[in-house]
Amino acid sequence: MGFGEAISTCFKKYVTFSGRARRSEFWWFMLFVWIVAVVAALVDNLLGLTMGGDTSTTELSNGATITTYTSSVGILTSLWWLATLLPILAVAARRLHDRGATAWWLLLYFLCCIGPIIMLFVWWIQPSQPGDNQYGPDPSAPVGAV
Repeated sequence: MGFGEAISTCFKKYVTFSGRARRSEFWWFMLFVWIVAVVAALVDNLLGLTMGGDTSTTELSNGATITTYTSSVGILTSLWWLATLLPILAVAARRLHDRGATAWWLLLYFLCCIGPIIMLFVWWIQPSQPGDNQYGPDPSAPVGAV
């Protein structure tokens, strides 16, 4: 599956949590989501469409200064992540199904630090479970193959 096909498939299956998704569908869609998010963040910053964010300088007793920056949240970037939250969760669930795992494992992603690493290496990078499984037919099988 190519870049454009993966994007159109994920948006067609906007909230479809059933079935299976190949690695290419998952990774091409995630690349697209992140590219658009970076572009949206750049546009937010160029047009001043950010909320929050502050820079403060603190002078220490030894004469040194510490400058801290609180990141800002862009309006376009926030809208983009909100619009793509469900398709991201749906394709991630279908990717887990492709490995033969239940989508409930997505909750593991919310474990600080270790959850995303486990998701990445255990399910999202690994090849598909060959053949049909309880979540549907093998999406990499040739059409009409039995």
